[in-house]
Amino acid sequence: MVAWLWWGLAGCGGEGAASDSADPSPTVVEGDADADTDADADPTAPTTSSTPTSSTATTPTSTTTTAPALCVADDVAGTTWDEAAGITPPWVPVVTYTGGLFDGIPVLYEVPPAPVAVIFAFHGAGGGVGDLTYLEWSGVLNELLQAGFAVVATESNGREWNTGGSRASNADLDRVIRWRDTLIDTTDLEPTTPVFAMGFSNGGNFAGVFLDEGSQLGWDVRAASIHNSDCLTCPGLPVVWTSSANDTTASPTGIANRVQDHLQAGQDALLLEVAEEAFSAVRMQRHPAYDATEAQAVFDDLVAFGVIDAAGARVTSVNGSLGLAQDWSDATLLLGPDRVVPQLETVWATHRFNGARALEECAFLVDYL
Repeated sequence: MVAWLWWGLAGCGGEGAASDSADPSPTVVEGDADADTDADADPTAPTTSSTPTSSTATTPTSTTTTAPALCVADDVAGTTWDEAAGITPPWVPVVTYTGGLFDGIPVLYEVPPAPVAVIFAFHGAGGGVGDLTYLEWSGVLNELLQAGFAVVATESNGREWNTGGSRASNADLDRVIRWRDTLIDTTDLEPTTPVFAMGFSNGGNFAGVFLDEGSQLGWDVRAASIHNSDCLTCPGLPVVWTSSANDTTASPTGIANRVQDHLQAGQDALLLEVAEEAFSAVRMQRHPAYDATEAQAVFDDLVAFGVIDAAGARVTSVNGSLGLAQDWSDATLLLGPDRVVPQLETVWATHRFNGARALEECAFLVDYL
């Protein structure tokens, strides 16, 4: 018997949110510094509902889909994002996800009527379903949601996904497969709904395991999006890889070599390389807790502390800058420094989920509908 608990989520803490009475929006504890997790701060606190959802199976009906929308920014001049001009994807979820427990493990999903496809999203080591609501994940997933995709996520049994073995010996894999079956029984997902997967770091390797098992089960498996992982487990399917220039956990060179191996094996592949960029007050305004004045105060404080220069560039090595950022976080009198440090780690192109190439990522996946 599966125990069910459901709630609606516009945002979820993932690593655990703690409120500050002097701050109108929640402060988020980002988790271990060594964790794979993308750690943008939680934009909102969850609202709850005690209404249970039945797990009773229903008879599948035929799927009727409409032509998918273009990736959102396709209609914007030049398809170039200009954050200062407001030409970007939304950085908070465009939907209110449904959340709850399946076999005692958190789940989060959005299934629209007659989805064109479903993408399963897998967090990195130490992460959780709340990662889906973080800024960078939202930048990517919002594109897919607005193209008609369903988005589904759950968590690993421990800190990391089990990326070995078959369903019979892999509890993570078995549970995610049963979770898909349950969604087919209780939502507009169908057995024939095309299946995609997205994963970050350890979750990227699990995405490959999941799609490979799905192929063996006869699912209509289409493509994968892999962030900061070589995904040696990826089956013979189209894959878009995203790497970060200063990632010392998932080597950009190793990922580039993996892409070449995939291409030489006759499989479609795309490598999206994320370069380092300068930090800015405008960048900080992605987070709904910051208006222009508050974001500028953060920028000025970082400059005064010596973390960045007046142009927003780091002033020392990546590792040195990461240490300075933590020192600043410990010393600053500004509220919410734990929201700022992940943004610095992201613009410095370290081992963080990054939505900088979301438009191209979405376009690659949509091509396989």
